[in-house]
Amino acid sequence: MEHENRNGFFLGKSPHCVDVFVENENTILINNFSYFTNCSINQFFPRKNGTEDLMKTTLTLIKKNYPNTKKVILTDSSTVNCGKDKFQLYQYMLLLHGITYYMKYGFIPENDFADIKNINKEIKNTIITKEIIYNFIENNNFRKNRNEDFRNVVDEIFNKKIKLRKFLEETKFIKDMGKGGCKYYFTFVNYIFNKYFWKYNFFMKSYVLHL
Repeated sequence: MEHENRNGFFLGKSPHCVDVFVENENTILINNFSYFTNCSINQFFPRKNGTEDLMKTTLTLIKKNYPNTKKVILTDSSTVNCGKDKFQLYQYMLLLHGITYYMKYGFIPENDFADIKNINKEIKNTIITKEIIYNFIENNNFRKNRNEDFRNVVDEIFNKKIKLRKFLEETKFIKDMGKGGCKYYFTFVNYIFNKYFWKYNFFMKSYVLHL
């Protein structure tokens, strides 16, 4: 812990990795939760496991230093960064896992939990067709060879139609193929989300964790 007082604490140097503010005796606000490689002063801070450790550490410190806390509140502004391009993480998390990022730590949308249940039912039942995918391929701004590679992957996976979640699961290896692959995959995720589930928006929504 870099700094602590009666108003809260922060972790990390500049910029801070975590900013915690005591709103009142029972309520804690996490005003910022961000990934930086220098969040740990002892060793390199990996994004996935390191970020999970950072959240666990933050919640442990809250419970230890503010034992009367009944709820912790934060705003979900989490993104996937593909080089300079950023994509809203909640779309990917919902489509593949049925939960948003902070829900895996026990947080729930403060006013939109029913929408989470509804969209998850829709996603499970959604069928995607080649026509939908080809429309994306033929109307984006990516290079021809990247689109052709994606078309080849599509043709290998199915003939006519497939469950959306299964398709996204079987093609997610694309996001790990450098910045270009990352941008391509998450552009497709954004396209699918806005096509099928445009009425649901969980970006910058409040989440609460009851202790």
